Amino acid sequence: ASVVGQTHEYAADGTYTVTATARFTVNGQDKTASGPNCVKTVTFSPNKPPVVTPPPATPPVTSVTPPTSLVNTGPGSVAALFGAVTAIGVVAHRRFLSRRLSS
Repeated sequence: ASVVGQTHEYAADGTYTVTATARFTVNGQDKTASGPNCVKTVTFSPNKPPVVTPPPATPPVTSVTPPTSLVNTGPGSVAALFGAVTAIGVVAHRRFLSRRLSS
């Protein structure tokens, strides 16, 4: 029944169990979400400030050094690949053509 952001003030110091339950609508149906992760025990005592747990530390951002030169693949490997594929294509075409003409 509580709206997000609503506050509550306890009448006296002590230990209380706080349970959060989320209610929402999905495709026209009312849904409820709760569970053990939605339960927290809190203690209020006089003259003692609340203990705040800081969020986990994120690792520092490290700078990445860009490469000073590109990997040399060379045009020779591209030419060799082109030549090999062309030669295979010629042989395959000749073989197919010779079978077709001999029939």
